[in-house]
Parts: sequence; C-alpha cells; structure tokens
Amino acid sequence: MAAPAAPGYADVFRAFPRPRRGRPGDPGLFGPGSMVWRVNGEAVLILGGARALLLQVAHPMVVDPRDPARAFVVPLVSAEDRVTPDGRMRVFETRDRGDTWSGRGEGFPRGEVYLTVLRQAFAHDGPDPLGLYVGATSGDVFASADGGLTWTAAAEHLAPVLSVRASG
Repeated sequence: MAAPAAPGYADVFRAFPRPRRGRPGDPGLFGPGSMVWRVNGEAVLILGGARALLLQVAHPMVVDPRDPARAFVVPLVSAEDRVTPDGRMRVFETRDRGDTWSGRGEGFPRGEVYLTVLRQAFAHDGPDPLGLYVGATSGDVFASADGGLTWTAAAEHLAPVLSVRASG
C-alpha cells in the first residue's frame, strides 16, 4: 500500500475554515468597530506604533543644539540591514542642512567593522565644543570631544547598547 501524498497548498487552503457572516451589525473579530479596531485605534497605541516604526527605519541622527544647520548621522545600509556600509564605521556631518556631507572616521576601528547603531544610541552633551557619543549593539561606546572630528573608544565589551544619553 502506497503512503498517502503530502497535502499540497490547495489541500491546506481548502481545509482552512472559511469566514462566516455573523449577525447583522456584528463586526466580527477584525471588522470596523470590532474590539481589535477599538484597542488599536487608541491614540497612545497609534503614537507608540509610529515611534516604534521610527526606531526601526530612521538613521541615528544628532542635531547641534546651537546650530540647527549642523547635524550628524550614522549611515546604515538599509532598514532591513542595519549595519554600517562597507564595513566602515563613520559619522557624517553637514553644516548646511543636508546639502553636503563629510565623513568622519578617525578613531573608529579599522578593517571590516559591521556595527549596528540604533537611533537612540547617538547623543550629544550640548556644550561647546559639542561632545558626541555613539553606542553599538556590539557593546562599544565611542566618544568625540571635538564635535565629531576625532573619535575614541569610551567603553568596550558592554552588553548591547540600545540607547545613549549624555548631559553637559
């Protein structure tokens, strides 16, 4: 006797329960006005969802508090591949609101270094000259006391750094 054939996609699809119409006015589990819509429609959850989305897709960025035309960004390959491009850790600076950018990498590790820096793991301390701090999920924290011109390892071998906060 031959073994039964494994079910194919069509067999699984046919066996899946079909949605049934409920009572008139019953939105069902996911319809408009259902509990799922009411809970997920809360303003707090919508704002939290938007914030969570920003955490996933935004590049780590710091704006100089004294000069809004000056900003720093840690570039990442993409939203799905959140590592530094080309295996080089760099911080890019603009002084003209993003029209031109210059890379700063002196003091970062050399060689192929694919670091992940989360959006909240890049901070400044406020005073002049601007101090910058970058934390990576590898457990490294880098600091710059001269506005991003040079960098040094401030801490190594920590747990994954998810956020950095600095005060002047």
